[in-house]
Amino acid sequence: MAFVDQMKHGITKAIQIASDNTAYSELPECSSLSQTQTLSIKAADPIEIIKASERYLDKGETYMRIKFLIRDEKADKRSVLSAELVSGRGFIVKTLDGTNVMDVRLADRSSRCFGKLLHPSQATIYKIVPSVGSRFFVYHIGETAPTFTVEKVFVSLYPIAKVLGLIQSECVYIFKSSDGKIAAYLRPKIVLNAKTMIVRFMKHFEDHQKKVSIMGIALLLLLHDVYPELREILEAGVHHFRSLNKA
Repeated sequence: MAFVDQMKHGITKAIQIASDNTAYSELPECSSLSQTQTLSIKAADPIEIIKASERYLDKGETYMRIKFLIRDEKADKRSVLSAELVSGRGFIVKTLDGTNVMDVRLADRSSRCFGKLLHPSQATIYKIVPSVGSRFFVYHIGETAPTFTVEKVFVSLYPIAKVLGLIQSECVYIFKSSDGKIAAYLRPKIVLNAKTMIVRFMKHFEDHQKKVSIMGIALLLLLHDVYPELREILEAGVHHFRSLNKA
């Protein structure tokens, strides 16, 4: 009888583990991007970025809550998701009704990882790992082959546009699927006095789970290439938060 009970317990536990793994192998609430071809990402209020930078430089304060708009450029710039950069944590991405979609985190300073995309439960779904040059591999949790390869593109047009003040960065990347096909581009929007990034998905690329993951990686690259000052504040805040937890 005890053996039967052990078997039942083992089977129940295995089912629970399988269920948990299934539940946390995908990002929730991604359907809002299913029909989206072109996204724009921009700070809702650039003044908040200036204030956060001034507080950090003047007083060493790492507190910030900066909202970023994520909009469908081809649907009258309709908002589809929102992202908030929170000190000590990273980006928190939500649907328009406030449901959590994912956390976008910088990696530990000691880690080889560039960053992570987390399920709202805080389970890691994707890891972004730097490679040779300006290239990154994106791994889905539990898989050994990369889901995406992300490569920086050096295009002569963008440095010229930056000098003319039409763009604020040279953040241009290609996302390639595991089959080598281009899935999406990340580039600056050519516009005066704004740091707006464009994510353009290829027409054949319709997987909304992967679209959301690309958007999350774009947020990481935004911190790295477009807002290095915010990355510095975030890193300092994360380090401070972990120091408090160890105390």
